[in-house]
Amino acid sequence: MTYTIDELLARSYDDWLAAADKLAFETRPFIDGAFTDATSGDSFASTSPRDGAVLAQVQAAGTADVDRAVRSARAAFEDGRWRDLAPKERKRILLRWAGLILANAEELALLDTLEMGKPITESVRIDVAKAAETIAWYAETIDKTYDEVAPTPGDALALITREPLGVVGAVVPWNYALLIASWKLGPALATGNSVVLKPAEQTSLAALRLAALATEAGLPDGVLNVVTGRGAVAGQALGRHPDVDKIAFTGSAEVARLFQVYAGESNGKQVAVEAGGKSPQLVLADADIEAAASAVAWGIFYNAGQTCNAGSRVVVHASVKDQLLDAVRRITAETFRVGDPLDPATVMGPVVDEAQLAKVQGYIERGRADGARVLLGGGRLLHRRQGRPAHPCLHAGQLLRGPLR
Repeated sequence: MTYTIDELLARSYDDWLAAADKLAFETRPFIDGAFTDATSGDSFASTSPRDGAVLAQVQAAGTADVDRAVRSARAAFEDGRWRDLAPKERKRILLRWAGLILANAEELALLDTLEMGKPITESVRIDVAKAAETIAWYAETIDKTYDEVAPTPGDALALITREPLGVVGAVVPWNYALLIASWKLGPALATGNSVVLKPAEQTSLAALRLAALATEAGLPDGVLNVVTGRGAVAGQALGRHPDVDKIAFTGSAEVARLFQVYAGESNGKQVAVEAGGKSPQLVLADADIEAAASAVAWGIFYNAGQTCNAGSRVVVHASVKDQLLDAVRRITAETFRVGDPLDPATVMGPVVDEAQLAKVQGYIERGRADGARVLLGGGRLLHRRQGRPAHPCLHAGQLLRGPLR
């Protein structure tokens, strides 16, 4: 059954629990238009942060599997099955794909929430709805992107033509798995390229479903491939592959530098990186304190703080410091309800895995060691439903005073 975004947002906790119990998982890499077993024979666990349960064992693509995916993408590019289609046909296929994303919003949102821990309402409202919107937006650009005639003297003619690059390797993180994947896939496919997508290990299942929907929409085989696997193996193989023309990466600065090294040591492919930051929120003396406090709280605690541009430090004028901190503490306590991410009433779910939780708690302990005062939270919370322990999550509101890191 198909549900609209508004219908999904109106669902109850019990509705989502029942839907989650019926979910099935595809765990094989998607290569040349079909799910296929990884030749590596390796696998890794997809573990849900909501209760620590293993959702599935995902097949881990090795170097040979990545090579198969790249060769499939290259063959699709060279024979023109996608790039040479009439613009109206490419547009029609991508628009149909966007429609299928919305038609399968329930499944995609559940996959996102179960793997990553994001509150289900945000998976529906942001990751799924905006991913479909992104694909549709780029579909609409296909028949509106023009070549140019450069200004020249009368006895010369200079033309500027826009051509697809070739095979694009897209490597995406776990915090906005569907949305960021759409940011890579939309422009690459709209301009006629073939793509090999490498999702994060923590959020592989939704990416596999996304690829299957693209094929259902009419995307030719080989134009979009998904290799599930570990970054050090599948990610590195993609980054070093001599037949990949560009890497589009979103993730940590450390891994971004590795992809630049991989490119330099292979074929000198283009590398576009979007890495993390340390974003300050600046509050001046004449600010509307309530509005500023709300912005500060949402800016750091949305998505459990797992956002590349999260406002992880506050620079505030001394004259309004205490007033601002009191307001942020109050708004955080009142707004950020921590709970099961399948509960529509939950505003803040668990962090994605134990490694991320340990990293966050490490920062809190460093702040305490430096003399900072924890104004709210700062510990682990354990939530239980029907006797099932959920993954512990960090309470909203660790307002640490200390060095800017």
